[in-house]
Amino acid sequence: MSKNSGYAVDDFFSFTYKDQEIVMPDSKGTLSKHFQIGTFYEGHMLYAIEALGKTGVYVDVGANIGNHSVFFEMFCPSTMVVSFEPLDWVYSFLVQARDVNELTFDAHEIGLSDKEGEFVTEVGSQTYSIRTTTLDSFQLDDVAVIKIDIEGMEVAALRGMTDTLTRCRPHIFIEAHTEDELIEQESALNPLGYARTERVWNASPTYEWTYSEQ
Repeated sequence: MSKNSGYAVDDFFSFTYKDQEIVMPDSKGTLSKHFQIGTFYEGHMLYAIEALGKTGVYVDVGANIGNHSVFFEMFCPSTMVVSFEPLDWVYSFLVQARDVNELTFDAHEIGLSDKEGEFVTEVGSQTYSIRTTTLDSFQLDDVAVIKIDIEGMEVAALRGMTDTLTRCRPHIFIEAHTEDELIEQESALNPLGYARTERVWNASPTYEWTYSEQ
């Protein structure tokens, strides 16, 4: 690792994409297995997003340790990247990924939903109390891309960003594990003029949604 020497070498993986060095923290999970072999996690989707060439704000909802946020800032024409990760121990990796790569994306230790509040969830054997807010409360302008992967809370997050979607009409990429989840997403997005494209990526299916003029 040649970037930020304030971190122990054994705690990070370093690889290269488009002649740029990327350094990512080793969280000992699935993402680290990709970094170890020199690739981004969910790379095929990220490369498709890069190819869109959309200029503006990129929003990473369920940022985890920063894989997508780092890519959005380093390789997409983003004017700003805004990231949300409510789990404290995961958020710490996200901040490390930002700092070690000398990036500037805004990282928020909070989840997105349709209201401000707090709820209890289980991740593995651990129970967490998660604070939530709405994306609309940030009053972001010029939002170009939103990626959402928050383990079943996607529709609640969509309901909390209705104003942002109506004003900015960004491309949206949302994970959906079941047909029922897709139907719920359609019920939230179709009335706003969004339709699902034929493109889908990843082991946990992630679908592309685009705004179309009525």
